[in-house]
Amino acid sequence: MRTLLSRLFITPPTQRAVDLPPHASLQLHVTTGTQLVCVAGGVLVQMPATWLAETLLTPSQLLDEGCDFLLSQTSHITLRAGRSGARLQLLKPASRLFLLVEASLAAARTMRALGLKLRSYKTRRAPVHTQTQ
Repeated sequence: MRTLLSRLFITPPTQRAVDLPPHASLQLHVTTGTQLVCVAGGVLVQMPATWLAETLLTPSQLLDEGCDFLLSQTSHITLRAGRSGARLQLLKPASRLFLLVEASLAAARTMRALGLKLRSYKTRRAPVHTQTQ
């Protein structure tokens, strides 16, 4: 079942811990909406280089302990730890299809709890019209 869901790109939100020793670097591929949370130490997050008005820029963000950073696009990033190393949590968002399935299942559970029945278009019957004389 899990492989079928992963083939359909129905992925739940995931969490991953990353430990970096002092002065280490790590390159990662991250998706849009991934949140980086610095749990301990400090880390420099470097995004891919971009051109801006004929100038090559490498955007970067310094994260201290307790800070977080939300990535706005899918890309490869480089994490560089400081003198004391770093511990990060990568929080990947759920896929849109997963959120849609979760919302529809929650609605069905709510309707069932309220005693309402789910009906499909096949079970609906046309109203019966009788003529009175």
